[in-house]
Formats: sequence, structure tokens, C-alpha cells
Amino acid sequence: MKHGQFTGTFTLRPVKHKRYMLFWTRALYKFENDTTNPLTYHCPGGANIRPADGMITDMGTVPRFAAVFISKDRFLKSYIIHDSGYNEGGFRVARYGTNDYRLIHAARLIIDQQLRECIAAQGGDRVTRNVIFAAVRAGGTELWSRRHGKRRD
Repeated sequence: MKHGQFTGTFTLRPVKHKRYMLFWTRALYKFENDTTNPLTYHCPGGANIRPADGMITDMGTVPRFAAVFISKDRFLKSYIIHDSGYNEGGFRVARYGTNDYRLIHAARLIIDQQLRECIAAQGGDRVTRNVIFAAVRAGGTELWSRRHGKRRD
């Protein structure tokens, strides 16, 4: 398997809060994983990543002008995995065949690279993956620093 794959279902519930950014409004949602079939990203190397239940996501911060080129819905699962990584400073990972998920702390660069890999798994072409990667590298510094300080970029 060249790229991983996603399985599982989830629900997003609106949170009564909106963050106003310079060029767009960002709505926030509470992520609720399905208890019987949770959203899971199966990495090509055999590990599984599962986002934290109850975390808050913006479903991908895509400015309005860029929404013409990049649909938030197309890569929603990838954005959820990425937001979970930013929220927790790492990923909840289990070895293939087990259900023992443990938080593995990761540098911001690793979390952003995982987003690029997840987008590839959802059919994103190289240009789209790299544009989104560059955008999160440029725009994610402030959020990461607020949550995790200057550690591991």
C-alpha cells in the first residue's frame, strides 16, 4: 500500500464560538468518534492513528478565496487527524491489530507531514498536498506556539 487509508465514521457538532481571522471567519466543531466504528487512519507501515474524541476542530482553515481551489469537505478526515495532532501535540497511535492507542508526542513538522500523507490517501495530487502543507507551515505557527510553546517545531 503506497498511501494509507481511512476507515470509520464520526459526527461533528457545532460549537457556539467563532474565531475571526484576518480574511475569514472560522467556525469550530466538536469531534465525536463513532464508538463502534471510529475514524482511523491506517498508515502504510502498519500503525493506526485515531483522533481524540471530544476535541475541537475547525475542519481545515481554508480562507474563502482559496476555497475555490481547495474544498474543505474533500480532505475533511485528513484535517481532523491534523487538528487532533495539533490539539494534543502528537497522535494517538496503536500497532496494527491492537486497540491499545497511546499518545505519542510529535514535532509540529511531523504532524504537518502526516497531513500531507493523509491528503495523498484521500486522492490529493502532489500540487494540492504541497500547497496545503505550505499553508499549514506558514499559518500554524501561532496556534502551535499558543498551545505548546516553542517546543519541537
